[in-house]
Amino acid sequence: MKSLVVYAASGCNLRCRHCAVGSDQATPRDSLSMDELVSIIEDAGRIGVQFVTLIGGEVSYVHADLSPALAAAERAGVTISINTNLHFPDRIIPLLSYESMGNIAFSLDGATAETNDRVRGKGSFAKALAALEAIHASGRLGGHTTLDMNYTLNRINAPEAYEVIALANKLGVNKLNLALTEPRDFAIRNSDLLTLHDEELVNAFVSIITMWRMHGETQLETNIPPLFHRYYADRFGSSPFPANFDACGGTQVYGYVDAHGNHFPCPGMGFEHNRQPDSDRIFANVNTKSRRLDTIQREPVFADFDTARASGELMADYFPCSACSFRAACRPCTSSKLEGGAYRTQPLCEALFKTADATVPGFTDRYFDEGTRLVDRLC
Repeated sequence: MKSLVVYAASGCNLRCRHCAVGSDQATPRDSLSMDELVSIIEDAGRIGVQFVTLIGGEVSYVHADLSPALAAAERAGVTISINTNLHFPDRIIPLLSYESMGNIAFSLDGATAETNDRVRGKGSFAKALAALEAIHASGRLGGHTTLDMNYTLNRINAPEAYEVIALANKLGVNKLNLALTEPRDFAIRNSDLLTLHDEELVNAFVSIITMWRMHGETQLETNIPPLFHRYYADRFGSSPFPANFDACGGTQVYGYVDAHGNHFPCPGMGFEHNRQPDSDRIFANVNTKSRRLDTIQREPVFADFDTARASGELMADYFPCSACSFRAACRPCTSSKLEGGAYRTQPLCEALFKTADATVPGFTDRYFDEGTRLVDRLC
């Protein structure tokens, strides 16, 4: 296992419209203590985990002093990434002095304050930009720490999504992480505001990638399923990204620890999304408070997960996976199935399938031309 994601904080100071763990923000559970977090990081280093990502909630809101975690990572030879809304820069900036502070991933969901704040709350855009200015001014953002910007595409921010490439360039980030809003928790409640129609979704996605290809100065990280890769290559003659056949890399790549220290092969087993009765439960056989990570990973749930993933069993009832020509090789994220929800689709592929003509998966030229004209105008 190369990387471990730890749900280190249930509480958060924001109530973003698209939050996949919104119920935890409204009525937060107990979070992992600092001692428990340190123990997990030390154990991760012992078994060769290279990267530990701390997520929430807002980690710096719940844990005012994260230095013990960074110090533990330094001793263990582990690189830490922190996902943050940057509302507490005074708690983040001191961490940059640690060699183990490998990455800060902050979230913006609009290229302007008006749009971002409709999604993330009033004043959140200004606070994030002020924090970024302070981080750069501190002089501590050295070669060992990279800066990522997370951007989640939805109907509110899609009209100016093309400007996000320019914003990422301006803010000096190393990588822009582009994701799609998925119908979980708060996003379900706000689906009328957030859900893009099929044409809107692919049009926006194509245009963002095209503008990045033309003008991006930063790395763009996003999931390109093989169906979309073929569509884009048919339209442009080539794609700037390889097709991602393994959105789920299995337990050799990735593991997860939930708010109670339960270690699972997938976040969908941790009950953070669409909060369920088991969300406050400690599972003794997979709990990091009483067992080591490598011992837990010998439990049947890990081998069973990899077997189900490799066989395609987890995606059997996903749309359009069951009808896709890439289904034998593609392994998309299927965490929603493990959460027990009704959500069984890959949004980008579904949009392509619904609008494809008889020979080429993708949009008609009319939709494509509208997107490329907008890119040309902005550039």
